Amino acid sequence: MKQLPNILTLGNLFCGALAAVFILETPGFLATYNGQDYLISPPPPVFWASVLVGVAAVLDFLDGFAARLRGVQSPIGKELDSLADVVTFGLVPGRILYQMLRQSWMQQPD
Repeated sequence: MKQLPNILTLGNLFCGALAAVFILETPGFLATYNGQDYLISPPPPVFWASVLVGVAAVLDFLDGFAARLRGVQSPIGKELDSLADVVTFGLVPGRILYQMLRQSWMQQPD
């Protein structure tokens, strides 16, 4: 089980990618504001994306813990961990923030 940390990192990356799909491909509804139609996304995708980021955070902790416990280290593992962190803790939270700001802006009166 030398590859256990990499498997956990792939789980982290999978959760981050799935959360990104929830955020980027959200079904929505049309709202009219000042004569223009806007697509508004409901909050449940944001909730599930946040849950997946939490699961990914646990997996991120466990992969580092497993690597230190087993004393294994590889260049591909380091790069894979960096990729997973960028997707899970960079792209997804930024997109969640964008979605929340867009929804709150749409609720402001003219």
